[in-house]
Amino acid sequence: MFATANVAARASGGVQPPSCPSRTLSAVPRNAWTPAGQELAPTGAAAVRLCGYAGLNGTVPLLLERSRLLTDETLVTKLVDEFDALPPDPKAVQFCPLDDGSQVLALLAYPGGREVTVAVAETGCNQVSNGDLVRTADGYGNTPVGPRLVAELKVLAAPFRGDARVSGLVRLCGGPAPARCFSQDATIAALDAQGQVVSTGRTSEARFSLSLPPGSYTLVASTGGTRGERHVVLHANKTVQVNIVIAVP
Repeated sequence: MFATANVAARASGGVQPPSCPSRTLSAVPRNAWTPAGQELAPTGAAAVRLCGYAGLNGTVPLLLERSRLLTDETLVTKLVDEFDALPPDPKAVQFCPLDDGSQVLALLAYPGGREVTVAVAETGCNQVSNGDLVRTADGYGNTPVGPRLVAELKVLAAPFRGDARVSGLVRLCGGPAPARCFSQDATIAALDAQGQVVSTGRTSEARFSLSLPPGSYTLVASTGGTRGERHVVLHANKTVQVNIVIAVP
């Protein structure tokens, strides 16, 4: 875990974006950094963390589905250039049909500790904002860069799928003596070896099932402000059955 994380840190010159918020942002805070008032994504970013959030019809509505850290200089520069090529958002009142609230956040990190957050609406009018500037990615003004960027971000920030599966039950255990265990619905997140969320889901009658690429994961079950964890190793074309226990006082 630590060796891989250190490789990523060296690749981006030690610059790391912040962690993803747990749910979509209704508004991006304004920036204290002057270049962010001049460019949607100022040049010079060393790394970008993409955070993908489900829409209202998703299994975990408006919550984090997956995060991905990008440190490849070519890809980071390409995304920054595409953000800055987006046209201004039309000032007229707009009707945005089919806006389900799904969102991608691009958390850009710069040398010297500077950070900029760019929020991209995946549906509706595809509004894009860094808190100071507002752009559109819906192709307004015959600018194909917008739809191309949205499609690219959907792929880069999509939840992992694979030919290995983990299934099981969430149990809430503890309480005053005699302690007992109960089945409990919860939100499930699968974290990779770097601690990044790669997929999420919601239990049904306390049961969950996630399809992932083979590898090592930490499964986190969260409900009512409490959480439980379980480490699993998944293999191709195999299903692993595990229970996640959330301990309560």
